[in-house]
Amino acid sequence: MRDFIKRALKKTDKMTFLQLREFLSAFEEEYEILAGALDSLSTGIIICDVPGNLILYNKAVVHHFTGFFSDTSSEKPVWDYIKNEEISDFIKRTILNEENASDRVFCITHGNMSVYLSFSIMPLVSEKKIRGNIITIQNVTEAKKEEIKNRRVESLASLTNLAASVAHEIKNPLASISIYVQLLQKKIAVSDLAGDNNVKKSLDVISEEINRLNKTIVNFLTAVRPIKLVASPLSINSVIKDVADFVSEELKSKKINLSLELDESIPMILGDEEKLRQVFLNFIKNSQEAIGEGRSGSIIMRSRVKDDAVIIQIQDDGPGISPENMAHIFEPYYTTKIDGTGLGLPVAYKIIKEHRGDIQVCSLQGEGVCFSIALPVIREAKKLLPYDSVKSSGE
Repeated sequence: MRDFIKRALKKTDKMTFLQLREFLSAFEEEYEILAGALDSLSTGIIICDVPGNLILYNKAVVHHFTGFFSDTSSEKPVWDYIKNEEISDFIKRTILNEENASDRVFCITHGNMSVYLSFSIMPLVSEKKIRGNIITIQNVTEAKKEEIKNRRVESLASLTNLAASVAHEIKNPLASISIYVQLLQKKIAVSDLAGDNNVKKSLDVISEEINRLNKTIVNFLTAVRPIKLVASPLSINSVIKDVADFVSEELKSKKINLSLELDESIPMILGDEEKLRQVFLNFIKNSQEAIGEGRSGSIIMRSRVKDDAVIIQIQDDGPGISPENMAHIFEPYYTTKIDGTGLGLPVAYKIIKEHRGDIQVCSLQGEGVCFSIALPVIREAKKLLPYDSVKSSGE
């Protein structure tokens, strides 16, 4: 068809009106087939000229870029249509520097969901000349989530070996030090140094540091030991309400409002109430610390049912998590807190995995974080027909 169009274009001055009309109809049909083929692709395709001005794009671009691809009624460079600054700068820099790019992954946020998009930019070559650029966009969210999940599993495996070794090397001598400090405190209390506040203060500091180290060891052991669930049918809403009652006074004193948005019709789950309380308290504590001292804020706990799972969300309006930190928050020892151990979230993740559940996190920097926990509901066993009924029906 391309050869036909080239030949026909050379003869347009000799064509009759009818021949010209037939040629334009054939050209239109060819264009519609090409446009239909582009719109049928799941990969987003953007084509621009050498300066970078938009020529065309397919429907997948709008689908992948919902809310991030602006109106294209005016002529301007392709990067000006993209509302995400990081992606826009990447495309502009790559095209203006006449570079190629392959499989650059960016994260954008739709509502409470994180979407990972992979971008590639390559030159559009025609008749041995560069006529512009082709930008391809692929949704790699599922693959990225699987990669993050596998990384978490590997991290938990490495945590098991390292933490067990650390616990054995430190816990026993730490217990001995604690005992001797207590003996020393008792002896000083009845000696001439009893009134020396400097000595008393020094011993108190030593005791506090021993307790802090012991807490770290306990967290290590919790992370590496197999979690034994005491599972029973329970209402997740009841657990959430108990946790909310437990932390409400402390949060009020810090000017943080905790609100509940619970679906009272959600089914029962099979879970360990104490372990789930530990998970929820951990997330609330993280939200509280993220909001910060002296700053008013809010935390929302939600529950709803989706397919065969109960979804619990803990959302805050703190500063959020930066994109570079997002992929690492469930890795052992990774923390942005000065006095953090980096074990709270890995332990929470381990508990939820033992419940055959999963955790997803969504954050827009400057607008807060939302953790979504999915737990399977209790499935009712289907009753089979009695043997006698089957036998009698077949007779």
